[in-house]
Amino acid sequence: DTVRGIRYFEKEIFDNTFCSTGCTVLDHEPLFTIDGDQTVVVPSAAALNGEAYYFNLPESNLRESLFNQKKHFNILESGFLLNFLAQIIQDEAGLPELITQELPNSGDIPSSLRIKVHSPVSIDLYDSQGKHTGIASSTTFGISLIEEDIPNSYYLAFGEGKYVGTSLTGATHVQLDGTGSGTFTLEVEKLQGGIIEEAATFTDILVRPNTLASLTIESPASPLPELRLDIDGDGNIDATIESGEGISIDEFLEILRGTIKDLGLLKKKEDRLLKIVDRLEKVVKKEFRKEAQKKQRLKQVIKNLLQHIKNFEKKNLLTPEEALELRNIIESIQKLVLN
Repeated sequence: DTVRGIRYFEKEIFDNTFCSTGCTVLDHEPLFTIDGDQTVVVPSAAALNGEAYYFNLPESNLRESLFNQKKHFNILESGFLLNFLAQIIQDEAGLPELITQELPNSGDIPSSLRIKVHSPVSIDLYDSQGKHTGIASSTTFGISLIEEDIPNSYYLAFGEGKYVGTSLTGATHVQLDGTGSGTFTLEVEKLQGGIIEEAATFTDILVRPNTLASLTIESPASPLPELRLDIDGDGNIDATIESGEGISIDEFLEILRGTIKDLGLLKKKEDRLLKIVDRLEKVVKKEFRKEAQKKQRLKQVIKNLLQHIKNFEKKNLLTPEEALELRNIIESIQKLVLN
């Protein structure tokens, strides 16, 4: 994948401090093409006058060892290209393997995986041999470095988004780790020759600092799997989410109850919050003659719950981080019941 441009778009966000009923903001994301070397796109590279030749870089990398992976900065160190340069210098006819005068046929390009996720999570890829692509677990001189050990893989941070990709030749494991409280959206695309064959989107997934989420694509022929979510990082899967779906309202309410019980509040304070959550659940499940009446009642209960959290924070019964975590869960519930 090579960045070929930037797309700007509007999206709606909910923020209980500034726009609890939703507001529109401008966001952006990179646009990718496989016609490049991860740095320069083909039209730019071929802009000068002269004969153009095309090198099947992904296939070359799959045949090379880990320490011989080629990208833009060292592409001319490839054995295939060195042989080709030697042929040109010696005026020999013919083209070496993996080099053509036409763009490689899309069917000759290995299947690939392209993944994008928005904060607050980190993302890591692992292949069947344990090779890793993502932020390295160790630092060099206090600086976190990027590892791209899987053949034809990359990691790109772009604004608040993180983008990873790799050739899909065997099992690939995707691991997401929560780095803060909020929600994330994960988009997974399986491509053949740059054409999207299958896509999966997991929207507004709740995340906490110790949340773990994962999925494993077993092979290029395997369908994209469901997302496994461990909200509290205790090793137990709290939700299994299909593409196009999110956490259900019942799951959100149980997560909210569990989070409240984990806060170590005095029993009276804890019970007060839990009673409001019970009231919220009753309103969610109750049938109203008019939808507007139900929404108004939901807004009242949510406002009451948020006010209690605010009061507890002011009295130092909740830390700012704990209050934020509760508000993020309530924000997710709010999106489900008021949209």
